[in-house]
Amino acid sequence: MTTRDIQAHLVEIYGVDSSPTLASQVTKEVSEEVEACQQSCDLS
Repeated sequence: MTTRDIQAHLVEIYGVDSSPTLASQVTKEVSEEVEACQQSCDLS
């Protein structure tokens, strides 16, 4: 899913207009949080 896909999804579902840059920044931050959790949590 591209950042433009995420942007379009936010508009379609929530009526929120955002930039592809914002979607990219949020995706990066969430990815970092997920990675940190995966490293500290035993999910096996």
